[in-house]
Amino acid sequence: MPLNPFSPTGQIVGGTDVKIEEVPHQVALKAYGFQFCGGSIISEEWVITAAHCMSYPASSITVVAGTATKSSGGSNHQVAEVLVHEKYVTNWHGVPENDVAVMRVKNPFKLDATRKPIKLFKQNEESVPGISAIITGWGATREGSSTTEVLQTVTVPIVSKVSCDEAYKSYGGLPAGQICAAVPEGGKDACQGDSGGPMTIGGRLAGLVSWGYGCARKGYPGVHTEVAAFSDWITSKTGIKAFRICFARLLTSSCCNLTITIRLANYNFSSTCPGTIISKLFRLLDKVQGYIAQFSLKIHSIIRVAKERGRALAPGMNRLLFKVSFFLLGSIWDHFASAMTLSSEDRIVGGAPIDITEVPYMLSYMVNGHHACGATIINREWGLTAAHCVTPFVHNPTVSISVRSGSNRHDYGGVLHDVTKLIYHEKYNENNNDYDIAVFKVDPPFVFNDATRPIKLPERSHSYDTSWGLIAGWGYFVNSFPRLSTKLQYAIVPKVNKETCIRDYEDSFEVTKHQVCYGYSRGGKDTCKGDSGGPLVNSFTVIGITSWGSDCGQPNSPGVYTDVIGLTEWIKSKTEQPRFNNFIPLSAFMHLLFGF
Repeated sequence: MPLNPFSPTGQIVGGTDVKIEEVPHQVALKAYGFQFCGGSIISEEWVITAAHCMSYPASSITVVAGTATKSSGGSNHQVAEVLVHEKYVTNWHGVPENDVAVMRVKNPFKLDATRKPIKLFKQNEESVPGISAIITGWGATREGSSTTEVLQTVTVPIVSKVSCDEAYKSYGGLPAGQICAAVPEGGKDACQGDSGGPMTIGGRLAGLVSWGYGCARKGYPGVHTEVAAFSDWITSKTGIKAFRICFARLLTSSCCNLTITIRLANYNFSSTCPGTIISKLFRLLDKVQGYIAQFSLKIHSIIRVAKERGRALAPGMNRLLFKVSFFLLGSIWDHFASAMTLSSEDRIVGGAPIDITEVPYMLSYMVNGHHACGATIINREWGLTAAHCVTPFVHNPTVSISVRSGSNRHDYGGVLHDVTKLIYHEKYNENNNDYDIAVFKVDPPFVFNDATRPIKLPERSHSYDTSWGLIAGWGYFVNSFPRLSTKLQYAIVPKVNKETCIRDYEDSFEVTKHQVCYGYSRGGKDTCKGDSGGPLVNSFTVIGITSWGSDCGQPNSPGVYTDVIGLTEWIKSKTEQPRFNNFIPLSAFMHLLFGF
């Protein structure tokens, strides 16, 4: 097959059906009744696609939105204006460069569950190699076959630009402003989506399906227009600004090249560190006075602190800078680039030490022996955590998952248990963390004692006090040099009215009906206190699972938790929850009532 931009029909290899509500930004582009490309809604009036799709006059193009079925449903929108990048060209190798275009529709989209704009990657924001990307479209299920009637989706990892450039070396290499995605063994790659269609990372638009050699062929990744390279251009044409996400999630130790740029005052400093970000990070702050000091260390978890003195910087997909000290929800097994002047009393915001006998249900969920998430004992053989702590590893035979029970520390003590089975909710949506819940089976089973006890699951027939909750996790202390806390940390947080929480996040994130919010309006304490996947507890009953948050510990940025009360039956259906797990240690009960 010659090297060409993907044909108008595209191809979906290794994909599965997807509902339009899960990817409401997806649109189909049609001309004279024929679908020729895909695209993405970026505002009520604008759609983005690949420049090589724009071979038809604007007056003949119709944008179809709000349907996952190619030939029916949704709404039709005539195109009023097409703007193609001024430097778009097909080079002498047949490869498109600056392959981006935007279209304005005559009748704006009526935004609802099936039609929503997607946020853009910020200018020069990095799509880190190894991170999962989602590609959607109505392409064929194999090379050379006809297109499908139902919208398809597939998840593939980002391929480093160096590797992709080498793969296409005989075709002139990888042009600037392009990124690649594929699984190493082939069978899935950028062919998955229609030309011009979306490639998303963490619910934001990172790429536009552009070109490749064949479809899903081993050694030849699919190539996409890199949205982060054209974000300023998109803004100049549409007025739409890019958005940098600030979820806190999980990191692993897979190898890649990650460049970190630190900017403090008038200093510039860059460092290359190993590590693969497989999910989202907190946003950090810039424009901070200070000086630069370089060191490296291995860190495992992070929480932001509220001291005004000092600042720290952690590796991430963007230029990221904290105004205060911190500790991570999740795990990092990287080098760590930092610039800080911190006083010795700096520590976790609002947190305090707690003994494992007071929270004997608490587990350290470990990936390849390193702490990655919090988790909860629910019976002798099963534990509970967040789906986002599980999904990256379900089908990865190179990863070893285990948990540590009965210990104040995540790195030694207690008992180690291999995780033999991982189950996450069938409706889990990684774009908004809806149904962010998972269970896992362990071997050997938990042996109950003062330091190892199951948590009680909520019953729908009972009424629970959900006005406050206890969160716990392995914190991160910072003084003259960062170090892991030697003890479990905990904090008490009040519930935030759902309407208030939705309003706090309305310009950035979606708070779903299966999520609840806790934190202080003034800031200082929120979900950052507990490891991602850890429990939110009231009266020794788990009422939530730490899921995500924004601007950790800051005013009007509550932590968001999976609402366990509405998902108890799902948990029981997967784990056959026994009745004996209602035991409440007196010490824990007294602590929850009077110890804060």
